[in-house]
Amino acid sequence: MTLQTGLTPLRELPATIAPGQDLAGVCDYLDASAGLRGWLVHARVPALPLRVEAWCNGRALGHSTAILDRPDLDLALDRRTWCGFLLGWSRVDRAALSASAPDALIELRVAQGSLRLVMATEPLTAARALQLIDANPQGDLRPEFHDLTQWHRIEATGLFDARWYASHYGPDTEAQRPGLLHYIQTGEAEGRRPNLYLDPKALGLTLLDYPDGADLRPSVHFDPVWYRATHDLPPGTPALAHYLAHRPQNLPNGLVTLADNPASFDRYEDGLRAGLPDTPALPDTPALAEILADARVLFAPPKPKPLDAQTLIQRLEQAVAAGDLPPAREAATLLRARDLTPWGRIALARLARAEGERATALDLLHPVTGEPALLITAAALLIELDDLAAAATKVAALGDLVSKPADQVRLRLAVRRRDPAALTALFTRGDLQAEPGVLCEAAYKLVRPGIPPEPGQEQAEQLLLQALARTSSDNPHTLTASIHILLQRRRLGELDSLLSYAELQPVAGKLNLPARRLEVLFLSDRLPEAVALYRRKLALAVLTRPDGIIVLRLLSEAKAWDEVARVILAHLAQGFGFGETVFHAMRAVRQAGLHAAILAADPPAQPDPDHGTFVDLVRMDHDLIRAASGQAATPGNLHWLAAPPAPATDHVVFLCADRRYFLSVLTFLASFFGQSRQTAAEVQVFLDKDVPQDWADSIAPLAARFGRRVQIISEVDFVPQGVALKTELGFFAAGTGLTRAAYYRIYAARHLMAQNRFARGLYLDSDIICRGDLTPLLQQPMAAPLAARVEDQGPEVIAAAKQNAIPPGRYFNSGVLVLDFAHPDLAPGLDRAIQLAETEPERLVFHDQCALNIAFRAGELAPQWNFFLRPFREDNGRIQDGILLHYLDRPKPWDITFWRNFREEWRVWALVVAQVLPDRLFTEMLAAANEV
Repeated sequence: MTLQTGLTPLRELPATIAPGQDLAGVCDYLDASAGLRGWLVHARVPALPLRVEAWCNGRALGHSTAILDRPDLDLALDRRTWCGFLLGWSRVDRAALSASAPDALIELRVAQGSLRLVMATEPLTAARALQLIDANPQGDLRPEFHDLTQWHRIEATGLFDARWYASHYGPDTEAQRPGLLHYIQTGEAEGRRPNLYLDPKALGLTLLDYPDGADLRPSVHFDPVWYRATHDLPPGTPALAHYLAHRPQNLPNGLVTLADNPASFDRYEDGLRAGLPDTPALPDTPALAEILADARVLFAPPKPKPLDAQTLIQRLEQAVAAGDLPPAREAATLLRARDLTPWGRIALARLARAEGERATALDLLHPVTGEPALLITAAALLIELDDLAAAATKVAALGDLVSKPADQVRLRLAVRRRDPAALTALFTRGDLQAEPGVLCEAAYKLVRPGIPPEPGQEQAEQLLLQALARTSSDNPHTLTASIHILLQRRRLGELDSLLSYAELQPVAGKLNLPARRLEVLFLSDRLPEAVALYRRKLALAVLTRPDGIIVLRLLSEAKAWDEVARVILAHLAQGFGFGETVFHAMRAVRQAGLHAAILAADPPAQPDPDHGTFVDLVRMDHDLIRAASGQAATPGNLHWLAAPPAPATDHVVFLCADRRYFLSVLTFLASFFGQSRQTAAEVQVFLDKDVPQDWADSIAPLAARFGRRVQIISEVDFVPQGVALKTELGFFAAGTGLTRAAYYRIYAARHLMAQNRFARGLYLDSDIICRGDLTPLLQQPMAAPLAARVEDQGPEVIAAAKQNAIPPGRYFNSGVLVLDFAHPDLAPGLDRAIQLAETEPERLVFHDQCALNIAFRAGELAPQWNFFLRPFREDNGRIQDGILLHYLDRPKPWDITFWRNFREEWRVWALVVAQVLPDRLFTEMLAAANEV
């Protein structure tokens, strides 16, 4: 491979070492001002300082050691090598070179073996080398080669004990330097000793300043005077260097005599480490005490070296990524004690996010600035933390930077902000770099079930589809994302074509295509074809968990309960649960009467975590049904439910209910009386004839608990006899129907108006919880006879509005209605709605709500007065902003399959009701609320 060495631009160097060859190297650069340069590595021993020798005509010219940094070799071999060498001109024996023939070539050999280095430079003759040496005799002693110069000087003293240095201080695990190089670069400055016997720090000298030829004691362990006399050294002989070269035969002083142990690396040091166990009758002298004291300090367990900031950041992020928070917190504590770098802030923010400390994470990220990589990483984290404004600031600081990471974060930000203009600009930019995974993420974040598109979003979605289509047809994820977009937007014709295309691709088996085709048929109202497809393709198949859930939901719409029962039992037998579709599954269990079969089934070998949860819910539901029918006592496993006077007025608050919604009426009343005491309004409840009398009688004691009264009106007093009302719901209601009491709001409003007692009326669905004062709602100015909140613009709402020529942007939800009884258009509008309900039910997709939308053009209510909470919507907004919380869709919060945490707002008031009512009565109401 070609390596960019920075020394010579055109050199072919081996990327690996040949089999059976431990050494490899090349002389790849003739530095005319300094010497011959190259690299030399050992295959099995990292950072081994290898000696390079120069020869000419059989004469040794000089040597050097390969200890210089070579980042290019580090990259090639994927490890730190310290393998660069410089055989400098000052180290060449000029006399030996002059004695060689002028045209003789210089060659380089490895002292530790027979390897001759490849000379990748132009041939260097003896004559040419002499010219270069004469021109630059000390060019290799320049400051840039300081470490190499020091190496040679220290090596010449004989005072650096490489084996002792490595065994005593341990290897250089971070930079992986040879011991002497570590000593030169950092060790001496840290106060380390080059050997046991020389302590330069205590002497106030450097190693090279120590006069080994004199009688200066290098430490308490070595006595040069005693040693020189004992071993009769010639004058001028360095005593300490001599001792280091003649261990273990010689001893360093006359105070300690150890038993002979020739196998020992250093008998004296081994004795000190062991506490001098073999020393006979040690003399109790101050000098010996000094030796032992120094030994205790020297051989004490080393204190852990403080980790550098980069290592702490790496450990912290690795621990957070692995979900192992205790070591992450330890690294964070050490990191906070330092001056925080931007990358440190990002690492600490990741930990704070993992611990749920959003505010702390934001405080750490907001100040981050600097290079693009920092801005991009900080912006991505801010997006995950939902601080989109701060993320936008970081992205804006990138300017016009074009790179894949920058485009990824721009795309994620535009999707989360639901900014069609920004998305369109990105997708129409010719050089957009977007990974398929980010495009898929955009599809699922931008196009969410039940969330209508923003103005202009359709163009962005179309461009996203085109971007997905440009990815490989072998990618099942991008095909699935495209199917998701078309399915949610009900673009059934295009979806049908895409499915036909996908069926021909190699990845078709990974896409659950039969189940998707089944869903398209149901949405297209082609029920016979859907059932036929299921029986042809899926009825005998072993369904995956996703396929089983889709088939269950769609067969429930068709009310094919026998088929549903088989799917549920087979699904559970495989150990699958139902996730967020548990409501549909439980409805089917109740409809098909599967409780006993499920509870009697053998448990699967390896069930999903939510499998056992579902079986527990079935058991709980079974106990509830038996208790309500008198077959058993009130169950004790309703753990999911347990938790923590008005003046005369011309305002009225009214609700309507049958027996299925009676418990929710009581729950609303408790929340209203408890949370809106200052609201001056009469309360009336309109009841279906199927509500038992003892249930109806329970309203009075509940109201009395809060010092209030409620008037009850029976169906016979406000609904004409013999009226037939449509109650069948459309698709995706899990086979359920609408209660007749839903129409009662229209008849109840007409009834109240006829009394001429009230100026304003407030109708509320019973699946609502009150969280505050309703006085501003009842007293708000009104130009229209009726005020309501505009409905979410989902596909079904758009279809219902289109069928009745109503602009989708003004189609309203009828769960909260403010009525101006003095408005001249109210009575005619109510009469028109009643007529539609009774005579034109085919126009009413959403029944009474459609009737009211046809009859009225309503004034608009702010969202807090009808705050939508949908169980299948990922983000319902800030619940703290809502005053009237409306639990739309199914399951409802009283259903045991409800899983969202905003059930708590309902549950606390259900507990109040449970405390007021007898156990039997409450159990009956709860069972009725969960009936199919």
